[in-house]
Order: sequence, then structure tokens, then C-alpha cells
Amino acid sequence: MPASTVLEADLCIIGAGAAGITLARALADSGLSILLLEAGAEQIDGRTQALCRGDQTGLRYYDLAACRLRYLGGTTNHWAGYSHPALPADFEPRADIGVKGWPIGFAELSPYIAQAAGVLGYADSEFDPAAAARAAGHAEPLIDSEAQQQLRTGLFQIARRYRFAERHGAELASQPRLRVILNANVVHLQLDPKATQVREVLVKSFDGPPLRVRAARWVLAAHAIESARLLLASDDIAPGGIGNKHGQVGRCFMEHPRVTSGVLMPTERFPEIYDEQWATARNRNWTLGLAEPAQRQHGVLQYQCRFLPIYAHDQAKAAARRLLGGWWDPAEAKTVQALGQLVGHLGDTFSLIGLALTGQRGRPLAYRLEHRIEQCPNPDSRVVLTSERDALGVRKAALNWALNGIDERGFAVGQAVLTQQLTRLGLGRVEAPALTPASIRTRVNGLNHHTGTTRMSDGPRDGVVDADCKVHGVANLYVAGGGVFARIGAANPTLLIVALALRLAEHLKHGARV
Repeated sequence: MPASTVLEADLCIIGAGAAGITLARALADSGLSILLLEAGAEQIDGRTQALCRGDQTGLRYYDLAACRLRYLGGTTNHWAGYSHPALPADFEPRADIGVKGWPIGFAELSPYIAQAAGVLGYADSEFDPAAAARAAGHAEPLIDSEAQQQLRTGLFQIARRYRFAERHGAELASQPRLRVILNANVVHLQLDPKATQVREVLVKSFDGPPLRVRAARWVLAAHAIESARLLLASDDIAPGGIGNKHGQVGRCFMEHPRVTSGVLMPTERFPEIYDEQWATARNRNWTLGLAEPAQRQHGVLQYQCRFLPIYAHDQAKAAARRLLGGWWDPAEAKTVQALGQLVGHLGDTFSLIGLALTGQRGRPLAYRLEHRIEQCPNPDSRVVLTSERDALGVRKAALNWALNGIDERGFAVGQAVLTQQLTRLGLGRVEAPALTPASIRTRVNGLNHHTGTTRMSDGPRDGVVDADCKVHGVANLYVAGGGVFARIGAANPTLLIVALALRLAEHLKHGARV
């Protein structure tokens, strides 16, 4: 575009990922003129992707330039497609452990969650784990009524290769009142002198002059880390950044922390549906997690476990035979030694060989336990700015990923309850080291589920946006995406991101009619 270009629209959406593309599609019939600004091009580009680089000061985490993608479609370009709906309890406060809930409830979001499931191609009824198990040929109850007071079965569905730009690019191009601008890196949100509205934004690219964009309303849908970064960096009128009067922007970064630890030696009664490979081949994943009564009993949030099958190579068969022959006797020294050999050789002598690779499948020797929790909202887990600037002049982000005692207790309690119930039900024996705070912090990783940096709240002292996703105190600025999550819950975030974007679209349509 030529120098001094000024683009104008009724609505400007910043970021063309799951939230931004969903919004643009949902507003096609609104009568609004819309600009959709995407920082990248149609394919990934090294210079643009490098703008995601940032520092880390907390727990070890993924490279920030690798776990999120800066081109059309955003991070959906490496989305694995896993979803299950949020649960009613995910939106509720937990006063017993000091966790605030959402300012909106499950009942209000439920229609949009169902609509989002349709957008993503999931069959709504199949999110019932028992119904999906029956459809897969397993008629028996998954766990008995006593276990259901402690454990619940969860079900994920998998959308294969759902790339938002691939799925919806042609539709976006055909919308007469929508203009998609690529290579449009927003570097500054300019407030009016009273700091009550966004007046315009400054956009830069590597290969052209800067341009300015003006709109009546704005939606920041850049990504949980990037949206917080832009709000913090736009501090010329609002000290500390937009929406940050009470220091909430960037705080409570939440992930789904996971630790793979311990093994289950299954009996013949262990239901095949919990086998991660068997289920994935059917575009499903069943999990076992803590039931809500158990969460409240133990003062923790959501926990769930996936069962990753282990198959033996020839060089490990001797250890496997000794293990299978003696594991019922916990005092048997040879069994303990064999278990140590098994666990010690997981990386070298065992592999996940399943239907996808061989076309046939024997019974797994054992299952590795992948423990996942809902991370507690934690103000110390946060995104801040450094003094270093990127190639376009924006201060870089630094992530301090931090867990707290509730998170650590969630791992320990989850493993303990799971072990107790699997043993009681006769489904197998768990051999696992204690999940201590020290062991968790050295082994924990995430799932690239970035939420919580611009949290939804009743007021500005507790978050960044209100129940309509509008930034507190700024009349025409909204935030979409995982950043607005007040709690992350147990589910992968994409389904809820789409649902919230559909709800925001309805709100913006209503504003267009007023």
C-alpha cells in the first residue's frame, strides 16, 4: 500500500486465527464494513514468525516463537483438533480455594458451545462418553457407581486437519463488506486523550510503509500472549498500558500442565476405550479424571489422565516377562527390579506402535500415565514486557509460567485417587513415584493452550474485560480468544474460543442495529 494510507471501517478485527476468522464469518450479514488485519501472509515466513520471540523467566516452557504461529489462520495451523465442551463447574467460583469464577455461566454459553461444535464438525451427542463408547462396541459401563463419586470419564473428539484459513479462506474472500489485509502487524493502539476509546492503530510491515487504521469499534484477537503484549505496549496515554489500571493485563497466564509419570499394568478388564492409540484411530480420546465431588473434597481443580500404550521390543522381553509374572506381589524384589528396568528403558526399548503404523495391534504391555490438570489462576504466572524491541520496534514479551500449591496438590491427589480406584475396580496396578512439588517442577510441560492474560471479570480490579469481552473503561475495544478465560477448565480451548467469538459477534451485531 502507498505511504500515508489510512484504512477505515465500522469494525476492525486484529488477528486472523480461530477467534478472528470466526468473528469475521459470523458478522457477514451484519451490514458492518469490516477490516481483518493479519500479521502474517498466507504461508509462514521466518521474519514475521521471529516477531513472536520472547524471554522466559519461570518454569521451563516451549520456545515462544514455535508454540504460536503468525500467519493466516494463526495457531490453528498446527492445531491437533482435540475438543470437548467446557463443564458447568468450569465457570463457577471456588471460594474454598480462592478461585473466582466467570461473570457468565455455562447456561448462557451453552447454545454457543453447541453452535461452535457444529462449526468444527463435531456431533453434539457424541460428546457423551458412554454413548460414544456404546457406538464403538463397548456396552458395559465404563466405571461403577462408587467410582463415579471419585472419577469421571471425559471424551475428546478430534477434528482432522482443521485449518481455519484452508476451511474458510474462500468464504472470507467472497464477503463483500470484508477486507482482509495480510502482513499487517499492529504495533500500537492509539487511545484518545481521555483514554476512553481507541482512535486508531498503527500498522507496520517489513516491505512497505506504515499505515493507519481507523474504526468505530475494535476487536483484539491476536493471541493470549500477543494481545496482552499490545495492550501493555500501548502505554503513551494510559500509564502501564490499556486496560491495566489495576495491573491485571498479562496476569494469570494459564495452561494445561502435564506430567507423564508412572505406569499402569492392566488386567484383562481394563476397558480398551481408554487406550489412547485405539481411541485416536477412531477420532476420539476417553480420559479418566476427578469427579467434581472429589475436587471439592480435596481442594483442587480439574484433573484427568490419558493412558499411553507401551509395546515391547525384543531386548525388553525378559524384563517384561518378569514384570508380568510377579507384579501382584509388591514385596517381590525381582518384580521391583524388572519394573525399574521397564521404566528405565521406555525411551530406548519401547515405542508406541499402533494401528496408524502397523495396521495391527496386540495388547499393550503397560500404559504410561499422562497426568493433566487445570491450572489455577495465579497472578504470578504472567506476561510482561522487556526493554528489548523486535524488528518492528515493539517491546518483546517475557513469560513467567508459574504453578502454585493448588496445582501441585492437583497432580498428587489425581494420581492417588486414580490409583486407588483402578486397584479397587480390578483394572490393573499402578506403579508410580510420588508426584512431589520438586518432581512436578522438573518434569512439567504444557499443551500449547495459552489462556488467561486478559481475563473476563465483573470489574477492573479482577480482570481486563467485562462479560461482553469489552475492555474495562474503554468504550470501543473488545478482546477475543483464550486470553479472556477466567478459568481454563479441563477442555482444550479452541471450542470455547469459537463459542465466545460467536457470542461476541451477536453482541456486535446488536450494537450495529442500535
